Amino acid sequence: MYDLAVRQARDGFLWEHGFVDIHPGNQAHKFMADLAVWTLQSTALGLLQLPYNEEDEQVVAAPLPDPMYQGNVPPNSTMCLMGDMFRSLALPSSSGFSYVNEGTAEKPKPGYVATQPGAVLALQLSTDRSGISKPGDKINVFFHYLRSYEHMGVARFR
Repeated sequence: MYDLAVRQARDGFLWEHGFVDIHPGNQAHKFMADLAVWTLQSTALGLLQLPYNEEDEQVVAAPLPDPMYQGNVPPNSTMCLMGDMFRSLALPSSSGFSYVNEGTAEKPKPGYVATQPGAVLALQLSTDRSGISKPGDKINVFFHYLRSYEHMGVARFR
């Protein structure tokens, strides 16, 4: 896919043909489905031609290589705060934000929303991972936000 999209820049495979804003469109969903089917078919054919053996078992048990980019490591433990757990992070010093569900009962989209300039959402969360990570380890915090609204504001993290 990368070869077709970037190196060859073939029409119909360009990223802008597959994605709308940051969301996959119909073409991108076709790309992903084709990749999944191709992977399953290639694996099945490969196993028919060269059955799984002890050497394969050793490869599977081998440790993963270092990441390609320094510091690009997965978290040693995951912790996702959504819904009421995320809601509880707001501090009393917040102003102008409301916690609302902009989705439906079938597909809820709860979160904080502000509609006026100057609104402040102050959140506090613990990055203490005692017993899970070593002292001095970096703790990554990922903050996801919906950016499809017009006239979005800015964020500062500290």
